[in-house]
Amino acid sequence: MPEIDPTTAAPATAAPPPASGDHFTAADIEKAREQEKAKLYGRISKQDEKLSTLQAQLEDVLAERKAAAEQATQLQAEREDAERKAREEEMSVRQLLQTKEQEWNDRFAQIERERETERAALEKDRQFAELQGFVQRRVREESEAGTIAPELVDLISGNTPDEVEASITLLRDKTNSIVANMQAATSAVAPPPAPRGVSPAGYAATGPLDMDSVTKTITPEELRAMPMSEYAKLRPALIGRAAAPNASHGLFG
Repeated sequence: MPEIDPTTAAPATAAPPPASGDHFTAADIEKAREQEKAKLYGRISKQDEKLSTLQAQLEDVLAERKAAAEQATQLQAEREDAERKAREEEMSVRQLLQTKEQEWNDRFAQIERERETERAALEKDRQFAELQGFVQRRVREESEAGTIAPELVDLISGNTPDEVEASITLLRDKTNSIVANMQAATSAVAPPPAPRGVSPAGYAATGPLDMDSVTKTITPEELRAMPMSEYAKLRPALIGRAAAPNASHGLFG
């Protein structure tokens, strides 16, 4: 605390003028001055004590405010940290649920796709059986009519009834051409041998793909668009997998 300069303090009260007829010596005047200085210093000392007390109280108040501010800052940091952890936990749970939901949706979609593939395979096999029956009936009719050479009967084939009919027409023309050539070459034509059988649906029982395992996934769209000639080669493997007991992954999955 800055000290008060006595020279700047209020001037001491001047000694009362001596009564009429009284005279003061220099010692009296000096004594009066000392007394006034003592009074002034006493007041200054009391003010210094009061100021020191106020200064100490102010420092206490400031220290309390600082401690309160530090505690408030710590509480705010703890609250923010707790909120952050709660958000992270909530986010983790939400992400876990989303991941599981996506996995379930993917699995359901896979199962539905497998069922669709099975339905497409069954429909394809039904069409294949119908075409088989049609080819066998037409082979029998053409064999009984003798319009196609026995050596050519088993060449009747096609992916659709129209293609089968086109194949029959072509083989009839070839038969007529063969007969005409034989008649032109010799006047005696031996009776035709007994008709040979024909493989079901006009397709060979074995082929280059029959022994191959079906390694790739066949989609319903590919099955629906697959020609019967190609389906006939893959059918044993496909039907074998479809008929497997307790299959847990679908026909082609």
